Amino acid sequence: MKKVALLGAFDRFNYGDLLFPIILEKYLKENLKIQCEFEYYGLIQSDLTSLGGKKTNAIDELYLNNAFKKDDCLILVGGEMLGATWYQMILCLIESKFLSFSYKVAKKLTSEKRVSNFLQKKMNVPNSLPWVINPENFDAPVKVMYNAVGGSSIPALHNSEKHYLSQAMERAKYISVRDKISKDNLENASVNKRKIKEFPDSAIIMSDMFQKEQLPTKFNKEALNWLNKNKPYLVFQVNNDIGKNKVNLIGKQLLDIHNKTGFEIVLLPIGTAANHEDHIPLKKIYDYLGRPSFVFLPQKENIYEIMGLIAYSQIYIGTSLHGAITALSYNVPHLAFTDTITKLIEFIKTWEPEEGLIYTNVNDMSNNIMEKVKTFNTGKSKRYTFTLKKLAYENLESMRRCIEG
Repeated sequence: MKKVALLGAFDRFNYGDLLFPIILEKYLKENLKIQCEFEYYGLIQSDLTSLGGKKTNAIDELYLNNAFKKDDCLILVGGEMLGATWYQMILCLIESKFLSFSYKVAKKLTSEKRVSNFLQKKMNVPNSLPWVINPENFDAPVKVMYNAVGGSSIPALHNSEKHYLSQAMERAKYISVRDKISKDNLENASVNKRKIKEFPDSAIIMSDMFQKEQLPTKFNKEALNWLNKNKPYLVFQVNNDIGKNKVNLIGKQLLDIHNKTGFEIVLLPIGTAANHEDHIPLKKIYDYLGRPSFVFLPQKENIYEIMGLIAYSQIYIGTSLHGAITALSYNVPHLAFTDTITKLIEFIKTWEPEEGLIYTNVNDMSNNIMEKVKTFNTGKSKRYTFTLKKLAYENLESMRRCIEG
């Protein structure tokens, strides 16, 4: 039986990363014309099944003798993969503040590249970038595929990392990227442009796979009680880096929008892993507002609650790309709460080119939310979504044929 190994950052709690293997596996299992065995790999062993995720093997197990046989497949499942370094990814997994601080100090005293080299050796793997795999490092000829991955941060890589990227991507069986900037960055890194296909993030099809009406059946009691209030609400999310110094300003704007519209408020932690840490500023905002009954801060939600709370909302505002993609998939208005997160802004620019108001700063948030809800064109949104889903299925079909071939 052919093996299909799925590799990605689903060894930590970040909504988008947990979605990728679920959507990819579900599509392939329903559409493959051959029997395949699926395996799941992160950088480390993990088990996030209680939160809707997958249990993962560690990445070094990919390189064990006889891990693959001829024509087995390894799929990089999606996300901002191509420009990620070992330093950045390991920081997302470290729970020890002392160890995290030590690596940051080492980076300042030496360089990010040197710390990444050390961490790569510590992980005992040959790949110079965590999510870029050279097929030549396997004993058997393996088909390596990239599923609508992101590469907006490729220009920041060290020259030696760009060289490794170019060599590995040239040997890949299939490459799709999720926005124009990622395609351009790969070409600038000397990857043959004829190999690179541009398709939207595969998470856009989630509303086909998980019907809106079925999502509440996967809610915990707390979230279900909130939804059953049947009151209109907005969803707000922010990561710690952007939100930590704006807590009071955000709180004032959310209170203003509540007073003007009557919208209740969900403060939704989408990523709690290191370097995301949405729960930190959101709890401070909750406390600033006085924890009123019209505000809901989920304590430990699963991925289906995140999906459902956005799907049933009046509008989503946040820094998460997959929060925005969820809103788009379920035809919910959405605003980026930043203009500095490249992957989020580039996705909207690439796949929603006619949208005028795509992001808001904190000072204009209340007015921009009202404007976005007022001017939201459901018909246009459904046309966007239909087109994007069609393209996403085309990408998935290409990978299916590649696996079967």
